[in-house]
Amino acid sequence: MVAKARAWALRTLPRLQRLAKRKETGITERRIYMMYRKPGSSYDELAGLPGFRREATVAQVSQAFRGGASYLAPQAFMPQYLCWLQQEVFRLGGSIHVGDDYKVKDLSAASIRQLDGAMPKLLVNCLGLASREVVPDEAMLPIRGGLVYVHCPEVEDVFFDEDDPDGEATYVIPQRNGLVACGGLVQRNREAAALSEAEAAGILGRCERLLPALRGQKVLGTWTGLRPARRAEAGGIRLELELADLPVIHNYGHGGSGLICSWGCALEVADLARNFARENQIPLPGARL
Repeated sequence: MVAKARAWALRTLPRLQRLAKRKETGITERRIYMMYRKPGSSYDELAGLPGFRREATVAQVSQAFRGGASYLAPQAFMPQYLCWLQQEVFRLGGSIHVGDDYKVKDLSAASIRQLDGAMPKLLVNCLGLASREVVPDEAMLPIRGGLVYVHCPEVEDVFFDEDDPDGEATYVIPQRNGLVACGGLVQRNREAAALSEAEAAGILGRCERLLPALRGQKVLGTWTGLRPARRAEAGGIRLELELADLPVIHNYGHGGSGLICSWGCALEVADLARNFARENQIPLPGARL
């Protein structure tokens, strides 16, 4: 599955690079710093990425770090990017329905027909964590994440602490207009309760130790959410065609890699759909990814 995820990420990268040239998308190319306290860390898996370079020191980073590596990559301001994606759905003739009337208990033909009386030839399941109940798939598990937002306009790059001594996920990601997201948490099988004061203080403290410029900056808010992960022993991300009474292409279980794998997975879903349509002599609309 690691090889598949890498392939999806490699198909996603050029798409996001092109979108980064369009301001309305919310995608921006930034330098990503992976920082280490221990010398001699291997960067082989990063060496092929755009703009890769080894970093002996980085001026913004605490002196506790002995070096690292950096590369250039697209980074999304998600509120803007999601709005842009929604407009693309509408532009291509799609529709989005929201509300209790569009909830389903399972993916059977009978259940889907109850939505609006129509019966699709093929369904694509991108329900994320809800696949746990609707598919159902017991391999799905929520992984709680948390962020603390501060105002720090001088932070323009992305920073990761790659060997936090406590094993925590520590990173700093600029957003827009001086807003900076400080993370984070990786808590398996937890619900998305609001950050406690202790959790927020812990996140901010770790990020300040990584990037001293954050010290004393105004805290603007906090956020928590659930990554829709799927257990590795079950195969991780599920992307496949299931031939049931209503054929379904499953595309879920991405965990924290949703953006990184997004376009690669979407393109594979499109390939599966085209092959299914051709084999079953189903006409397809002209829109393409």
